[in-house]
Amino acid sequence: MEQFPINIKDSRNVNAWENTITVDPSRIMTYDIETTGVTGFDHITTVAWAIEGEIKHAVFGDDWTEFEEDWRRASGTVSFNGTYFDERYIAKDLALTKHSRHCDLRFFLKAAGRKGGLKKMAESENMHRPAELAGVDGFFAITIWKYYQETGDEEALNQLLAYNVWDVILTAELFKKFVMPALKTDFKNPFSVDLEKLQQIKDHYSKTNVINK
Repeated sequence: MEQFPINIKDSRNVNAWENTITVDPSRIMTYDIETTGVTGFDHITTVAWAIEGEIKHAVFGDDWTEFEEDWRRASGTVSFNGTYFDERYIAKDLALTKHSRHCDLRFFLKAAGRKGGLKKMAESENMHRPAELAGVDGFFAITIWKYYQETGDEEALNQLLAYNVWDVILTAELFKKFVMPALKTDFKNPFSVDLEKLQQIKDHYSKTNVINK
């Protein structure tokens, strides 16, 4: 197991990681969710997570037992902005309590003088998503889910999962670099990005807006 010092000035992380802790790197769980929106009425659409060197995922309507089991047995959880976003949906939709050791990298890196969103921070460290995802953000992820719900297009769902998994990969890489070098991060995204499909989704709603005007 790895022992490492952490100096966190932001109160949101004070209770998550003590000054020096001993933790099993293989059971660190890095996660990210996508949702139907950002209100209290919205819900999780997909979740991706990494633990013990493996990428996993679940989709709304699936059996979430594996996620719940991994959550409970994780030696620590890692997110980017999870204290403001992911945790409240996990608590609401899955009835899981907040993990006792949660490192929100947004605030950890902010305490170290680094600011910005996940993609910006990752790019500054030469960690990049596929170029085809350049125009895909959290708001477009909501659109992809809407398209999938309307059409049942499984390839559209795969694009959402590809985006979701890449956020987990980038979060894990940043955590490895700045917090835990022992973390295994040689992940491969099981979902490939299809630029034509992403454009098809964009065009679908562009045409819908023209018709509705």
